[in-house]
Amino acid sequence: MVIASARTVLVLLSGLACSSAALADVTLTLNTRVAGINGNETISIAGERLRLDTEQENERSTMLYDGQSHVLTILDDQERAFLEFTDESAAADARVRAEQQQQADARLEEELAKLPAEERQALEASLRQNVATEAAPAPRRVEHTKQKLTVAGLPCEVVNVYIEQAKDQVHCVTGREALGLSETEFRTLEALLVALERMAGQNDGVSANLGGFPIRTQEYSDGEEMLTELRSIKRENVAAERMRVPEGYRKQEPLPLE
Repeated sequence: MVIASARTVLVLLSGLACSSAALADVTLTLNTRVAGINGNETISIAGERLRLDTEQENERSTMLYDGQSHVLTILDDQERAFLEFTDESAAADARVRAEQQQQADARLEEELAKLPAEERQALEASLRQNVATEAAPAPRRVEHTKQKLTVAGLPCEVVNVYIEQAKDQVHCVTGREALGLSETEFRTLEALLVALERMAGQNDGVSANLGGFPIRTQEYSDGEEMLTELRSIKRENVAAERMRVPEGYRKQEPLPLE
């Protein structure tokens, strides 16, 4: 009878331990390096909620992401304020930019109509050349190389991202199982990448086509190379308040597009 009770207790304790482990949150730590300056990124995931802390020299930033509402929140600790970025705000920004362009084109047409024919034709030809030069950036394209690497002890596959013929990014991506994430955690992590793309005005769906999460990324911009690389993954509980906007922070409205 005593033995049976002991076994029962052990089974219960084992079940509780497994349940606790399953509920533990996950934290990914990545190192960054740009222009000889080291920094780090910390991604904490609790189910459908995520926190991204970035530190580079004396600069710090924090973003929160809610996978249910698809809201990306940027915290400004100095001003004790926050700014929300949603799918709707991204669409609204695109509409505003299109309307502004239409208004600018209409004003230009009015001014051109006032000029003599020969002068107008010369100016129109010059403007067409400028428009061709300043056209919207070419869509990025993804190349899966099937080249295998190991980063922080995890297997990953090299994926190149090009703008026209120029290599813009080199990722090494890995899957959910290698990272040890649940389906919900991995979905939240992938959704963050899409939200960051949209916030940057990139709607070509590159993040969704990478085939995994980048645990190593080389980015090329203005002649400088930025390297981001995973260093560790650990299971630990993250305080619930760290996944929320702190008390007393005021909501900011986005600046109007010029």
